[in-house]
Amino acid sequence: MTSLTLHLQPDDFSGLLARYREGGISEGVAEAIEAAFTRQLRGAFGAVLIDSRLTLWPDPHATVRGIVFDGPMHVSALDLTIDLARGTPPIDAVRFAPPLVSGYARNGAVQSVEPRLRSQSMARRERYRVRQGSLLIPHTAFGFRAADVRECTCPVHYLRPDLSQGETLRRYLCWICSCCARRYRCSCAEGAAEYYAARLHRAPAVDPASITPRDGICHLCREIPSTRTYISPMYGGPVRQHYMPYISEQAYRDGVDLREAENRVRERLGVPRIGEAWVSETALYWLLRAIYPDEVIEREASPAWLGRQRLDIYFPELGVAVEYQGEQHTRAVERFGGEAGFARTRERDREKRRKARAAGVVLVEFRHDETLTEARVERRLARAFSAARRARRTSRRD
Repeated sequence: MTSLTLHLQPDDFSGLLARYREGGISEGVAEAIEAAFTRQLRGAFGAVLIDSRLTLWPDPHATVRGIVFDGPMHVSALDLTIDLARGTPPIDAVRFAPPLVSGYARNGAVQSVEPRLRSQSMARRERYRVRQGSLLIPHTAFGFRAADVRECTCPVHYLRPDLSQGETLRRYLCWICSCCARRYRCSCAEGAAEYYAARLHRAPAVDPASITPRDGICHLCREIPSTRTYISPMYGGPVRQHYMPYISEQAYRDGVDLREAENRVRERLGVPRIGEAWVSETALYWLLRAIYPDEVIEREASPAWLGRQRLDIYFPELGVAVEYQGEQHTRAVERFGGEAGFARTRERDREKRRKARAAGVVLVEFRHDETLTEARVERRLARAFSAARRARRTSRRD
């Protein structure tokens, strides 16, 4: 029988504010806890650990100010799955050690909540599932100080969309500092907050007068992808789902309907207008950034397995690459070396396909003469992601 203890080290939360995260501190905390638990599981089980998966829900509104002055950070739920090889001594207990506190705060006291452990025997593995209803993380675990809040200058990478606005978030974006909790709005959206506040059926969660205008802080001005979903897929495609506040702002500012406003936002993103075909590698890249904002996407990637060649677009964590094949890939073009250049290009393409297959990477190719719509691109990539997942599962079994 094995008793498993999971904990956090003092430096696990270092660098929480070092880079921009759409979800602010809560996103960084989730990443840090997952990395710490994965490291401990590998150390505890070594080669018999087949897989582990962690899902947890830290407070999405957390800021350094709140953690330091209002109490510990709350993780509302945790779900950990551990797959071990058959024949491994069973896990009979799991506990969370300080600084993690198994429980929740009520009326100034901590109510204890013990983790639940379930096991399941499968054909090739033993699966354990740990569920924890509530965890508390005190501010001492983060190393935050009151001085950090008082002296905060709100650098732009500290700012994230303010989720406390609720319904108004779909209409305009307010940005909140993940450290001191000051609120800003991008100067390019001037007037939008007041416009929509006057038309809501109830008072907005945040008084527009308390929000400071600031230049160049939104996704469009900073040219960073919006990864949050603001509306259901049933009400629009990927651009509308992830950029609805900007579309609403554009409609208000220019006095146009939502369709035309979306087209204008698409132009700022470098994405073709609704219904237009994709005509370049650049447009295809920005489309994929809009459809898959949560994924790591590399452009002009050169992974080690490819040698001196490059991939137009690469999803390294998913094992999928995308190539946009211009006209020189399908016929001889004088400016690309005529027949001799076409022969060299075809050989390079064949070599790239061989290397991708050997590396277990699914290669998706789009031709310049295809009529590529948003829906068609999304379908092709969905099939590629499924094929890559199947290939990885097969390789793990082997």
